[in-house]
Amino acid sequence: VAAEELALALRVTTVEADRLIAVGKAITGPFWATGESLADGAITFGKAWVIVDCLGGVDLAVAIPVEERALERAPQRTAPELRRDIERMLIEFDPESADERAAQAADRRTVGRPRPARDGMARMSLFLPAPEAVTLDGALDSAATAARAAGDCRTVGQLRADVLSSWAAQAAASGSTVATTSGQHVTSAPVRVAVTVPLEVLARALPGFTPPPSVGEVMRAEITGSDDAQRAGPGGPAGPAEGHRTEAAWLEGFGPIAPAVALFLAAGGTWQRIVTDTLTGAPLDIGRTRYTPPADIATAVRLRDRTCVRPGCSIPAHRCQRDHVHDWAKGGVTSAASLASECPRDHAIKSAGAGTPGPLQTDGTRTWTSAL
Repeated sequence: VAAEELALALRVTTVEADRLIAVGKAITGPFWATGESLADGAITFGKAWVIVDCLGGVDLAVAIPVEERALERAPQRTAPELRRDIERMLIEFDPESADERAAQAADRRTVGRPRPARDGMARMSLFLPAPEAVTLDGALDSAATAARAAGDCRTVGQLRADVLSSWAAQAAASGSTVATTSGQHVTSAPVRVAVTVPLEVLARALPGFTPPPSVGEVMRAEITGSDDAQRAGPGGPAGPAEGHRTEAAWLEGFGPIAPAVALFLAAGGTWQRIVTDTLTGAPLDIGRTRYTPPADIATAVRLRDRTCVRPGCSIPAHRCQRDHVHDWAKGGVTSAASLASECPRDHAIKSAGAGTPGPLQTDGTRTWTSAL
């Protein structure tokens, strides 16, 4: 769990911590020349990572000569250019091993989970064998070009994104057919996307509804000297130092979304009423009558936590396990307050004694105590 411990200490992602560890081990070992170039300022950490990432696991009889030649040009090359240089040299120096490495790399193919970006956007990464990636790229380009030729006013980038999203939407609505390794064809079930929309956000769709002035409106009015901050809403007049904070809607597997997006998603969905006590925050509790939480408590914990409770982990709560913060076998109770959403990896870390979630905070979050 070294990467997890380092990530918490430095407030970086586990991926960044993994890279720090990998580079540190490599430059104090066989790739000391890369370490010297990094220490001298001839290359950046990003370039050092490229060298270590490309040459790690390669036979040193090939890796060291490639490293030497790569470092000669590294100061004048960008990180992507350096990666292409090294990949080309590896193939040219040892084509037989290159075939084997390509097959092993293909086994690690994956599609990343959505990572939140600003203003309700998200990023996803693809790690595919080059032929499949180029095929996907060509298919998106072909669809975008056809739409542009028909007079579509969207940019090529927008069309590529929209075409890919439409393919996913079709598969989500009707399922998709997957050929298994045994040759059997199976069809997936339609996908459910959960969105939690506060009642006052839904009220914005009512004709004639005027929400009370937001904090932003009041602050802008104070700066500009406008009278808008005094306008009355359903909550009554707002004074110059007041403002109404509207709870954000939440897209499960992503995070907070804008009110207009939430209303659009809610318009075509199946609704489930969820009542929360904002006055007392009283947790659901069934004591020690059973270990496994009933569905209502599990749902409450999932909706409260939204993601894995370990800081820095963005695994959605619906893919996490409901774990007793204080072990049930040691006297813990089964209650919403005593349960936490933990992804399988972090649950294993906690079970191994390498970290422990702390008590539930007033904002619904938990701290994480390292074993070190």
